[in-house]
Amino acid sequence: VRRIAAASSAAIALLVVAGGIAVAVSLLVHSTETQRLLTSLAPDAAGFVAIALISIGYLPTMVVWGVSYILGTGFTVAEGLIIGPFAAPATGELPLFPLLGALPQQTPPGAQALPLIGLLSGLLAALILKRRGSRGWILVGEAAASLAVAAGLLLLLLLAGSGALGAGRLVHLG
Repeated sequence: VRRIAAASSAAIALLVVAGGIAVAVSLLVHSTETQRLLTSLAPDAAGFVAIALISIGYLPTMVVWGVSYILGTGFTVAEGLIIGPFAAPATGELPLFPLLGALPQQTPPGAQALPLIGLLSGLLAALILKRRGSRGWILVGEAAASLAVAAGLLLLLLLAGSGALGAGRLVHLG
């Protein structure tokens, strides 16, 4: 059980770290757009603090979206607007929220290879099982159990990263 827990945790950790890196890179690449959205809202000091706190609070959700993007499924930002490496280029209008300026409007070059990170997370789990003494059919069984646990944890993460942020155009997130 400990080997399965360690392997599953490592696989999910790799995906979460990769999702976080994807969000950080996207924030850097699209920093001009996020800044433009912020200034277009013209917040006063209290409004700026509110936007900053909401943005900081929403970063974990964006990391989960990063994981979803990396795995190839993508995520929904507005009704009918799917962002993902295999989705058609975004044509809908995004809600005016600064963090959403970091979302890619076009699929970046090489993005279709990102789902290989999911494969790497599975290989990492198998490597951990093997290094901890799993062999033969035991390794196969523990790898299958680790996959089931990791899939369950990933499902919980993805469910936590979906849902509405208020009403109106921010109701279809995740």
